Amino acid sequence: MPLDLIIGAAVGAAVASSSVRRVVRRGIVYGLAGLLVAYDKAAKVTHAVVSEANQEAETKASAETTPAPAPVPAPVPPPAANPGESSVAPPVSSV
Repeated sequence: MPLDLIIGAAVGAAVASSSVRRVVRRGIVYGLAGLLVAYDKAAKVTHAVVSEANQEAETKASAETTPAPAPVPAPVPPPAANPGESSVAPPVSSV
């Protein structure tokens, strides 16, 4: 028997059988629903990745354009006293 005749007979029997049509219909509905759910989840993940990448880019751009604060100079220590000199000022005499 040729293959196309066998396939034709199987398709004809499937179309004529209500239980086979019901199973095929359910398979199509569940398959389509699964595809829609998978698409929705993939779209959410893609949106989250793009959103995070945009936030990273904005943060990096604002860090590059914001000037760094000027460094604070270190305090200058007082001059060291020479040995033999007093670090205390001499008293002022009133004349």
